[in-house]
Amino acid sequence: MSKLKVVESNDTGKTDEKDPRVILMLWKLGKILTDRVVRGEYLLLREYNQIYDVEEKELVRVRNRIHEYLVELFCDYSFKKDFLYGKSGRALMELYGFSPYRIVRSGWVRFGRCMVTFYISGNKKTEIIW
Repeated sequence: MSKLKVVESNDTGKTDEKDPRVILMLWKLGKILTDRVVRGEYLLLREYNQIYDVEEKELVRVRNRIHEYLVELFCDYSFKKDFLYGKSGRALMELYGFSPYRIVRSGWVRFGRCMVTFYISGNKKTEIIW
């Protein structure tokens, strides 16, 4: 409809006066859409796609909340996403659960040693502080 509106009036703007004329012209040309009734597997695919979209939006919302809480928790440190969602962030989560109290309690030297060991090995063989 928008393309025909440009052809009819040489204008891309939307006005309520032009729309009925363009719609009538489309109907006269036989360019109308028919309502499709989908069944079977295609209908299931459409429903699954809607469910997937809702879950994807929820996942983004949860990730944003987690990031917001981490920024609040470590307000003096400006985290970049590469740190938080990379190996270092995973190590910090696995070893200390992002708890500043656990980090301080373990001490600077022990914290550094555990983080480096976890970062290099990529597993939980280091001493976990709870």
